[in-house]
Amino acid sequence: MTIKVPHVAKSSESRAAAFIAGASNSCDPGGKTTVNMRFDAALLARVDGAARRQGISRTAWLHVAAAQALEEEPR
Repeated sequence: MTIKVPHVAKSSESRAAAFIAGASNSCDPGGKTTVNMRFDAALLARVDGAARRQGISRTAWLHVAAAQALEEEPR
């Protein structure tokens, strides 16, 4: 399934598509889990701004950011 959002930059589209494609290969076969987290208000505002500019939700932005950080981390 491809999600087309015309106003989102190509790099954001490809990151989101890669995230969605990898979702079926999740380590948790039971699905998604809800978590509660606390953020510094200024940091959360920056996250919201970045998500808005990319045309995705805060949750999707955090998923992509976490996945990217984990890919960069040595195993």
